[in-house]
Amino acid sequence: MFFMGKDKIETKGKKSNPVNSSEKSDKVAQLFHLLETDPQKNIDLILNQTRSIIKGFFSLYLRGDNKQGKPVIRACANLPRDLENTLSPGGHLFKDPLFTESLFTSHGTTSRTYCILPRAKVMSDPLGKKFGLKACLGTPVFSKKKVLGTLWLTDTQTRSFCSEDIHCIQILAAAIALEEERMAQGNLLLAKKNRFKGFYDATFETIFLSKRGICLDQNKTAFHMFGYSMEEALGKPGTDWILPQDHEKVENNMLSGTTSPYEVTALRKDGTTFPAQIQASMIDYGGEKLRVTALRDISELKQVQESLLEEKERYRILIDNVNDAIYIAQEGYIKFANPKTIELSGHSLEDLPKIPFLELVHPDDRENIHRNYKKRLNGENTPSPYAFRVVTKQQNTLWVQLSAVRIIWEGKPAILSCIRDISRIKELEEKLKQSEKMELIGTLAGGVAHDLNNILSGLVSYPELLLMQLDKDSPLVEPISFIHDTGIKAAEIVQDLLTLTRRGIHQASVLSLNQVIHDYYNSSAHHRLEKNFPDIYFKINLEPYLLNLIGSESHISKVVMNLVMNAAEAVQANGQVSIETFNRYVELSMDKGNEIPEGEYVVLRVSDTGEGIGPADIKRIFEPFYTKKKMGRSGSGLGLSVVWNAVKDLQGYIDVSSEREKGTSFELYFKATRDNLENIADDFQVESFKGDAETILVIDDVKGQRKIAQGCLKLLGYTPFAVSSGEKAISFLKKHPMDLLILDMKMEPGMDGLETYREVLKINPKQKAVIASGFSETKRVIEAKQLGVGQYIKKPYTLQKFAFAIKKELTKKN
Repeated sequence: MFFMGKDKIETKGKKSNPVNSSEKSDKVAQLFHLLETDPQKNIDLILNQTRSIIKGFFSLYLRGDNKQGKPVIRACANLPRDLENTLSPGGHLFKDPLFTESLFTSHGTTSRTYCILPRAKVMSDPLGKKFGLKACLGTPVFSKKKVLGTLWLTDTQTRSFCSEDIHCIQILAAAIALEEERMAQGNLLLAKKNRFKGFYDATFETIFLSKRGICLDQNKTAFHMFGYSMEEALGKPGTDWILPQDHEKVENNMLSGTTSPYEVTALRKDGTTFPAQIQASMIDYGGEKLRVTALRDISELKQVQESLLEEKERYRILIDNVNDAIYIAQEGYIKFANPKTIELSGHSLEDLPKIPFLELVHPDDRENIHRNYKKRLNGENTPSPYAFRVVTKQQNTLWVQLSAVRIIWEGKPAILSCIRDISRIKELEEKLKQSEKMELIGTLAGGVAHDLNNILSGLVSYPELLLMQLDKDSPLVEPISFIHDTGIKAAEIVQDLLTLTRRGIHQASVLSLNQVIHDYYNSSAHHRLEKNFPDIYFKINLEPYLLNLIGSESHISKVVMNLVMNAAEAVQANGQVSIETFNRYVELSMDKGNEIPEGEYVVLRVSDTGEGIGPADIKRIFEPFYTKKKMGRSGSGLGLSVVWNAVKDLQGYIDVSSEREKGTSFELYFKATRDNLENIADDFQVESFKGDAETILVIDDVKGQRKIAQGCLKLLGYTPFAVSSGEKAISFLKKHPMDLLILDMKMEPGMDGLETYREVLKINPKQKAVIASGFSETKRVIEAKQLGVGQYIKKPYTLQKFAFAIKKELTKKN
């Protein structure tokens, strides 16, 4: 059934390297696999291996011969030629144990089982002198509590015998005794079986002896491990100890003769199971080929392995999913990196270990990082955490915060580092500093503006009175007019200062940004700008169905004027200034650093084809009086500061993008409102789009959007219902058929619009639907339209667009 391999033992050559204790024991154990059926040959082999294992000059097995009155050499290894002729009953080292048992006895009992002769005695003995012996170790060979003879090992070198030497020679003497018993009994098979029994009954592993898969013998451990007595085990197929699902594996390994360990599920007599490991080998046993199988219970090993795997998996999940970059640096390179490190650096898992980690650090920070790295490796105290900059593969610079500790990695010192991307925090810190600076400047400007207003009253009012009293041809008209105009310009600057203090904000009201822009373009201020910049083309592109916003008309007008003026001054020669408006629904996923909350916005974009703004300057463009324009060509330097403050007052957002030699673009986001929806265009009559109480289900994950849609539907005469997810829509439609669906495309978590509509068609293959989404018309929108969705309207939508899409879809024939 099972079998075990055997190894050869080196028996030739003089000793060169010391044999350690475990090697000696292993060689003794391996020796027993070499023993065969002839006892005398086995004794000779044991003598030969005694000299080889313990490493001596020669080994000798003596038996007493009462008839001849002298010891007889029963076996030996490397024995000098004339040594046998010099043996006598007494007067030499190897005395006949039958007559001189005092060497191994104490007070008449056989309590002493070995003898190490003193060096002086060995060297003074005639045999010792003749053959140059210096050390001698002996042990009796017992059989049935009687001494049969002695086993000796000599050496020509001065040495001491360790406990392992004594243990080995005693085992070898016991082996000789077994072979003596076999010769005495004349039952070779029984002798070999007894020898095996002595060994495998003492092991903690289950041992089976089998032929052609049928059990012939088992050791005591097998009974304790499986519960089968010897009588029950004999004649059973070996697979009876194995769970049926592993029978094929065991049979295949038996047929192939594999000697490698493999795992199975073992089956006890009571039906319980446990994980086990099997290793087997073929042996020659009494002239027959039998299989010896060792089976060990690995339940505890499996538990430990599973615990280690679970622990490893917990750490893997933690390291792989943590939002920080974790890596191990050793000898200047990264030896281990988690996925966040790969993502942060931009380098692949294959390339990262090949790059010196200092190359990932910003050049200005490398010296400091290298110094701290060396200190930490040497066990010195270093600051932690601290911030520095890294450079990604895409050459982007990121601010990171480092925490590190010295560890031992694969036997060598290393640094375990944890890095967190704080670029966004740094950016917010800069914005906070900017905001605080603007607040401080505004406070100072407010105090100055209050006093200047009192002073400027005289510069504006009195010149007007004087001009009214002067003749038109008076030479004083020109200088006094100049003083008056200068006072007006100064008053405008003061008004800008007041805007910075946020004291000049009027009562907010619902506004049309398009109308504000239209009024500005027809104003004298813009006409003067066009006159001053005749080579610039001013392009207008306004969203016809733009939503309204809530704000101060004067401040919004000031924002438009300052942005257009700033754009015109940025264009060096022939160029273009564009002003655009449009509705935009901002999703949480928009790449604005999550600064702009989700919702509906009215967007004003003013762009130019000027020389652009450099990275260093773009951070300061909203600071008061910061300008790089030529003196006399532009205003006070407060224009963009006024824009910044006005937008912040309205809780809006500014996004600036600029590229050298290509121009700059300002995008301003204002919260959209649907107030006064009844004030729609004159050519749009609500009555023309009224419904007939048709049922419409609004499917949108944003509560505010559901309310807006329901309000519009009620105004248009429909019967609205609303759910917050695709899954809820499916459940609802199974019970309540609807005339139309208003379907959002992006809903989280759960099904999106396309997946929802697919499931809806399984309920009603002719279901009509309209998509309302903040995204552009993506592939998924196109796919939904191919499935049967009719209209697509983009958020934020006007009532007119909304009404038109619904009416068109409801009146469409299936």
